[in-house]
Amino acid sequence: MCLVVLQTDVHASFGGNPGPAALAVLRSIGGISHEQNRTFCSAFHPLFQKELGVPQENAFIFFEDFAKHNVGHASKTRADA
Repeated sequence: MCLVVLQTDVHASFGGNPGPAALAVLRSIGGISHEQNRTFCSAFHPLFQKELGVPQENAFIFFEDFAKHNVGHASKTRADA
């Protein structure tokens, strides 16, 4: 599943300098690794700059790896599915 939420007209400042910024959160259920994170960074940061005009140094990606028992769907946890 992929969910993208884009918020515009949000004010941000990096090092005291206002300007365009990006914050991405990538969440997975037991599928995140250091190598994958490096691949995602290499893919997304240039995309932020090219498509959104956000300098790479003004973009952060947070990776969150959830255990199956910490994710609920359809009245049960993913560990129970």
